[in-house]
Amino acid sequence: MTKEVRIPLGERNVFYMTGCAAFDTTCCGTGGCAFANVPGFILSWKNKFNSDDFYVSAIEPVTDFDIQNKIREIIRKKEGINQVNFDL
Repeated sequence: MTKEVRIPLGERNVFYMTGCAAFDTTCCGTGGCAFANVPGFILSWKNKFNSDDFYVSAIEPVTDFDIQNKIREIIRKKEGINQVNFDL
């Protein structure tokens, strides 16, 4: 993962992370790709710690396909990333 991002969408905020992957064995040699993972809408941001002392946030998955498409378009324009995945 390369960064964490929060963006407004209407009256809510969406959380996504960008990342990159490298492939060392593909049919045509080495390569890589960039991607974004969208856990969903932020309900509470880093409001407590888990047993390993990492922050924990409450997230609501984005289940509406029209809203997913809006978010996908925002991320594509902002990040230049075509592969946008939603956690469900």
